[in-house]
Amino acid sequence: MISGLSQGVIVVEAALQSGSLITARYAAEQNRDVFAIPGNIDQKNSEGTNYLISEGAIVVLNEKSILDQYNIDTNLEVRLLTEFTEIEQRIIHILNEKSYNLNSLSHKLDMDITNLMTEISMMELNEILISDSNGYYSLNIRIQS
Repeated sequence: MISGLSQGVIVVEAALQSGSLITARYAAEQNRDVFAIPGNIDQKNSEGTNYLISEGAIVVLNEKSILDQYNIDTNLEVRLLTEFTEIEQRIIHILNEKSYNLNSLSHKLDMDITNLMTEISMMELNEILISDSNGYYSLNIRIQS
């Protein structure tokens, strides 16, 4: 079922007897988040979304509703890629794809781990990178090419 391919589904409009509500039900059964945009109570295509909300769906009033659910910070600093050294650019390019631990990052960059640790430490001090409790590094800024 398509609902299993994402962390959540959002229902914008739906009648009470609609495929959208079937998808929302499957999403809930698959432990996915179900979002719904509330609608006018006298509109047929709002009956389904309003019903979902009454059953516990997450109310979407704007894009922030969804971003907050997933703890996505939209206030990240935006920096130009050209502001960074060549090695910082390489690290940023790789971490822009996904988070890596130090060993994986060293392997991916084909770089000595000691030198990499120095670069990573400086980037953390400059709040360019952050690491989680499992030792995975990710960008703490947005990069503009």
